[in-house]
This record gives sequence, structure tokens and C-alpha cells, in this order.
Amino acid sequence: DSLHLIPSTVDTALILSPLPDRKQLCAQALQRIPACRSRELNLRMAELDCRMARAGYCPSLTLAASIGTGNWFDGAETFVTQLNDNLNQSIGLSLNIPVFNGLQTRTAVQKALLNRQEAELERHTAEKELLVTVEGLYNDALAAQSQYIAAKAQSEAAEAGHRLTEEQFRR
Repeated sequence: DSLHLIPSTVDTALILSPLPDRKQLCAQALQRIPACRSRELNLRMAELDCRMARAGYCPSLTLAASIGTGNWFDGAETFVTQLNDNLNQSIGLSLNIPVFNGLQTRTAVQKALLNRQEAELERHTAEKELLVTVEGLYNDALAAQSQYIAAKAQSEAAEAGHRLTEEQFRR
């Protein structure tokens, strides 16, 4: 009996096609992976929190208005009559200039800055972890291509050796 090899049905062109550019692949991963996008949004939110905390240093102007009656409804007068006779109206304008507020604003700003730094570190760490993963997978793909080429060459050599051995025994 003779040895029969089954040809592989692997698409060699697909396996040996060049891999995408490593930098481009890393950039796409950073844009598409939700964890990195989330860290980026957390950083933007921390920056907005810093701006909000710094707003505590700015003066604020408040407008308030109210309307009401000073009577109770006892059934003698209708509600409309009370509104016409005893209507109280007030409007107020308040200006708050933060001179000293027990260092609350300063503390809030420092806390917001620390939160922003923490968000930056988290984003940076997540990006580094992703890039390490992508680099590892990229290197694995390169190694797999090399192993495929070596295995294919070994298989071709084994087939050639088998053919030579069969020819020797046929003679």
C-alpha cells in the first residue's frame, strides 16, 4: 500500500497576505475599543469638573421672584377675590462675590485637579495595556505566518522525499 497525502484546503494567499501596518492597527484599536473610549470620556468629564470647580472663584448673580396672598381661604371670599385684594409680589436680585468661603473653592479645585490626573493615568494605563495586547497579537500573527511557511516547506520536502523513495523502490 502507498501513503496518500490529503491536500490542505487552507487559503494560502490569505494566510500569507501582508499584515496591516502596526501603528495603524494600534491607532484603530485605541479608537474602537470601548474601554479606551470610556477612559477618554472620563478624562473629558474630569476636565469639565475642573472648570466647574474654578467657577467657584467667579461672582454669581441670582434672580428670584415670588407671588402669593397673605390670606387663608375660609370660604368667605373667593380665591380670585383674594388674588385681586391681597396679592403680594416680590422680586430679588442677589450678587455673591466669593471673598472667603472657608477654602471650599480652593479645596474643590484641588480635588478636581487630582481627579483629572487620576483619569489621565487610568487612560494612559488602559492605552498601554491595549497596545501591549495588540503588539502581542501582531507578533503572534507574524510568528504564525512564519510557522506556516516553515511547515509548508517541511511538507513539500517530505512529499519530495516520499516521491524519491517510491521511485527507488519501483526500479
